[in-house]
Amino acid sequence: MSRSKTAKYEVFNISTGEMEEMDFSPDDFFDQLAAKVADQSAKLYDIYKAEREIVESILNKAVENEETRDRSTD
Repeated sequence: MSRSKTAKYEVFNISTGEMEEMDFSPDDFFDQLAAKVADQSAKLYDIYKAEREIVESILNKAVENEETRDRSTD
């Protein structure tokens, strides 16, 4: 069954608890949603990598300071 480009589709809006009409097909909706999820995932991964570098740098500095600290006792 082929639908025209002007066809209306009904979807359940979970935030309002009501059915709503939309002008684009569910396939288009899910394609857009998947693209947004992929984009956000890429951004979150970039943030993770930056945070990991910061933590790694802090830990390396702490280890370096610990190794060079004077442990002599009087």
